[in-house]
Amino acid sequence: MRLWVKVAFLCFKLRNFVTVVEIMTALSIAPIYRLNETKNIIAHPKFKKMHEVMSYTSNYGAYRQFLKVTKESAIPYVPYMGLIFKDLYGLERSAPKILLDNDGRKTVLYSKCVKISRYMTETLQHKRQKYEAKSNTELRRIMQNCVPSAYDMDSLFQLSYLTQAPKFKSGSSSASPPNSEISSP
Repeated sequence: MRLWVKVAFLCFKLRNFVTVVEIMTALSIAPIYRLNETKNIIAHPKFKKMHEVMSYTSNYGAYRQFLKVTKESAIPYVPYMGLIFKDLYGLERSAPKILLDNDGRKTVLYSKCVKISRYMTETLQHKRQKYEAKSNTELRRIMQNCVPSAYDMDSLFQLSYLTQAPKFKSGSSSASPPNSEISSP
């Protein structure tokens, strides 16, 4: 797990925001979040700072401000695409592009089209910047081999219980996790 946190920090430093969000999301799923190691990691000041920037509160306000500074300084970056899609969806749904008046005549709302065009132009700005990163075949090999194919949530919980046994409240009649058929993968 510490490898992935290091990868997240490195991605944040390289302004690869989409990967940062993916790793932070993975750390927040229940089978991972319940582990003491995860709680220690997210309590770290560097992780807290990264979380503050990438937080969805205030419609990603801190991230938007950080991204604005990044754009102004011409530092190459890879944006968080989920927010771009959310914003585009909001723009598209905010008002129709074509209105019908009482006589059935169509009126095109050019202001909305211009707004969407400006947003897309600004959003795609990152593609014009040269983003140089050296390929690291050793790191690529490690990452490809350390993560098995996708697990379902039950399998993740089983692995989580193998890593750290669940704590049950006193008075609980069960001495084993909810799924007692836990086995190694």
